[in-house]
Amino acid sequence: MNKNAGSFADEIDLKELCCLLWQGRRLMGTVFLTVLACSAAYAFLAKPVYQAEFRILPPAGVQLSAYHSLADQLERLMPEDANKSVVLPIQTQSSNSLPDDKDLYDRYTENLQSNVVQSEFLSKVFIPDLSGRAGHADAQWQGVLDNALTITPPKINGTVTTLAFSGSDPKQLVDWLNRYLETTQDLTRRQVQGALTARQGFVLKLVREHIQALRNQAKADRMSSIRQAQDALSVAKGIGLQDASPQTQWSDNMSRGGGLMYLQGTRALTAILAELQARTDDDAYIPKLPSLLEKERQLQQLDVTTNLEFAYIDRPAFPPSQPVKPRRALIIALGGVLGLLLGVLAIFLRRALK
Repeated sequence: MNKNAGSFADEIDLKELCCLLWQGRRLMGTVFLTVLACSAAYAFLAKPVYQAEFRILPPAGVQLSAYHSLADQLERLMPEDANKSVVLPIQTQSSNSLPDDKDLYDRYTENLQSNVVQSEFLSKVFIPDLSGRAGHADAQWQGVLDNALTITPPKINGTVTTLAFSGSDPKQLVDWLNRYLETTQDLTRRQVQGALTARQGFVLKLVREHIQALRNQAKADRMSSIRQAQDALSVAKGIGLQDASPQTQWSDNMSRGGGLMYLQGTRALTAILAELQARTDDDAYIPKLPSLLEKERQLQQLDVTTNLEFAYIDRPAFPPSQPVKPRRALIIALGGVLGLLLGVLAIFLRRALK
């Protein structure tokens, strides 16, 4: 009997609730329509916000062809027996070679999020476009840029980077994207060109050191030949040998300063000694020197400031036709639900006040 009584009471309460809502239908309808109208007004009168984005991928092979060509030339111009270890300014890890393709893309994605790129973009593009005059990048403008700019770096083991701008002018958003990428590209290009210049200077230094070492060795060999010729001339004069005897067999020992050099005779030795003492340049007598001098010339003429690219735009941006904010259908739907709830609440409040 108690259970039946409780069920009967619940049934009465539900009937009373329905009657209460029916009696307050006008109030509930008024509140519902008011909230719904406000939601619709906001949805249609709020300033639309558009979004444009780029999808960025690692550079294709053709984009890095200029970089690979420069790296190959520097490797080819390296002296064969040179110590190739060199630390480059772009390297974050200790490496003895130029950055590879992955290093270049990693540096590019890091620069996308760097303060250097954002500060330069703020002062040269963002602030002039929004304020009509050049300005200094401060915390206030940085906050505006943070709200407008969205950078999604690659996920773990991923390669896709997304760069997006939000704002009220669709064409301006695309222009901002292009200018931001140009700023990032310029910074990365300067860094890589700095690495190439450092490598070029290192290889040129090695080549010049080799050239100087060969010249020093040639000079030392010439001074040694002078001393040997002087000693051989003294011996030839001592034995009264003016000309080499026809019966004397010519040998490398005689021509290269060996112990039998005196057999050439005083006349030949005097001429050899005069030539050695008068010589001021030994380059013609160094077999490896011409190739090293050619490498030095090529290194001096090598231009590492070529136009380099370090990313591939997978999805180019177009001026968006539909805003991403406000989402009118969602706002109106939520406004209707909220209006209904507030209408029911208004009915209960009126009854409580009575």
